[in-house]
Amino acid sequence: MIEITLSKRYARALLELAEDKGLVSEYFASIKALDLLLKENPNLKMALENPFFDLTQRLNVVVTIAQKLNFDQTLTNFVKYLTKKVRMSLFAEITQAFQQLHFKKLGALEARVITSKKMDESFYSQITQILEKKTSKKVNCLVEVNPEVLGGVSVVLDGKVYDGTVLSDLNRLESRLKNLATL
Repeated sequence: MIEITLSKRYARALLELAEDKGLVSEYFASIKALDLLLKENPNLKMALENPFFDLTQRLNVVVTIAQKLNFDQTLTNFVKYLTKKVRMSLFAEITQAFQQLHFKKLGALEARVITSKKMDESFYSQITQILEKKTSKKVNCLVEVNPEVLGGVSVVLDGKVYDGTVLSDLNRLESRLKNLATL
């Protein structure tokens, strides 16, 4: 609970800085890139999060990453601050909260699209277009891969679940068969 509150505070502060500079989209793209980098490199994530590693070395790593990802000084300082305060473990949550706050200000919606495997980008574009047409709002799709759904697609949008997965079909079939067995 405390982590969620902290993440939202950091995200709100970063969003305000980005709005002041008129760089909200750029900051969002940058923190998404860093979030992806940390997810793909767990050792890097661990090194930045671990206070037992030398702070100067961790900050040098942050500066190097920031240069490679073309961060401006404000965003670099933000990530350095998180590193100093041993808050890099919250980075994924901060990124997600930043996105939610930004979309809320735009009046946009966020949808979770769950498939059994990573699909082609055109698939997600089609889903986004359908949802935008249905809601008459901008929709941002967060892709989630879950092999347990077996096939099909599930969409969570504005608190509603639209489930067209094989797993949900099998669960419904199982429920019907159990109901028949009790008759």
